[in-house]
Amino acid sequence: VTGLPEHIFNSGELEFYGEANYLKGGIVYADEITTVSPTYADEICTPEGGEGLDGLMLERRRHLRGIVNGIDYDVFNPMKDTYLDKHFSVRELSGKVVNKRQLQEKYGLAVDKDVMLIGIVSRLTNQKGFDNFVVYTAIVMITTIALSINLNSGRFDFSLGAMASLSAVVGAKISYAVLGGGSGSAALMLVITIAAGAVLGMVSGLIYVTLRIPPIITSLGVTLIYEGVLYTITSGKYVMTEVQNSSMSGFVGTWIYAAIIIAVVLVLSILLFDYTRFGYDYNALKNGQKVAVNTGIKEIPNAIGCYGICGALMGIVGFLNAARSTTINGGQLNFGSISIMFTAFLPMFIGSYISRYSNEKLGFLLAAVCMSLLNSTFAVLSNVVTASMQSIINAVLLMAFLIYLNNEKLLVRIFTGKIRQ
Repeated sequence: VTGLPEHIFNSGELEFYGEANYLKGGIVYADEITTVSPTYADEICTPEGGEGLDGLMLERRRHLRGIVNGIDYDVFNPMKDTYLDKHFSVRELSGKVVNKRQLQEKYGLAVDKDVMLIGIVSRLTNQKGFDNFVVYTAIVMITTIALSINLNSGRFDFSLGAMASLSAVVGAKISYAVLGGGSGSAALMLVITIAAGAVLGMVSGLIYVTLRIPPIITSLGVTLIYEGVLYTITSGKYVMTEVQNSSMSGFVGTWIYAAIIIAVVLVLSILLFDYTRFGYDYNALKNGQKVAVNTGIKEIPNAIGCYGICGALMGIVGFLNAARSTTINGGQLNFGSISIMFTAFLPMFIGSYISRYSNEKLGFLLAAVCMSLLNSTFAVLSNVVTASMQSIINAVLLMAFLIYLNNEKLLVRIFTGKIRQ
């Protein structure tokens, strides 16, 4: 069909998981490879941004470079641009008003000098807009809540990322088998993913309360088990067909669905942990485990419940990541899934600080919004701030905030002038 020789259909050239991938072939045979920016060149070398080709991009990294988009300042100069009816400059803007009126007339818009008129040179995808901002906020907030639930009780859980990925794969496989990617696939996958995450969380909790070994060790073992199951189900490949459909793209194509998830998770978390018997027991165990147990509070059921809630929350995160990335990485072995957990450390500490003045869960939401704003800033500065630099900046911010928390009283005295010289 293609007219290409059969011998090039191998894993080192054109073959891609049993099919022909001409983009891969082009990358293999290209002398040099360019992208739209140095940052994007870094991103496509990672599992999150490589869409299954990250290994090849790393292999060809020496020939990969980013060339920043730009314009010719002599041609696109409003003081002499031949395509403008009226020229203008930073000191004389009257010509811009005339051009705006003519543009409104040309495209049948209401002619009004006081109405904002915005032109955008961009692909019309949610990757470029507010939708992605809200989805990312939801991912960070929910991951932070999940991490804090067990961490506040002294249970450090490394398995969050593995639960998110495995539950997402289970949800994607079952929903695709039932609906074939048709209408309602996203909603069905979300429900199944939450249920699968809750089951995985409770299994993790049962292992912890049964073995009675330090939770950090238990979570490391559970992480390896779940990653192994994930690898077995997917054969170490990316899950793409099951999540690349109109139902999934429609879910993240508008910010309203992610906003609803944020609101529902926030309200239910506050109600559950602040206004129910389960929440009262949880807070009592968190503040004094021995005293709480002596007063009759059952630690084991509460711990298993906490693990189940964490798993359900990470199921939502797994679904949102799958919808946002249109793929699920099935080859995460040897703790390859724990990176998602580290995105929650800085917002967790910020949220805990905000909780002095408000509800802790609201603090996590505000912290997640801050992280999304920071992420958007990195995107604007992508020409100078590489992906590795972003990780360093996040780490420095985390360290600076921890230093502040540990020396808060001293710093307050210094800056208020109340320290003795």
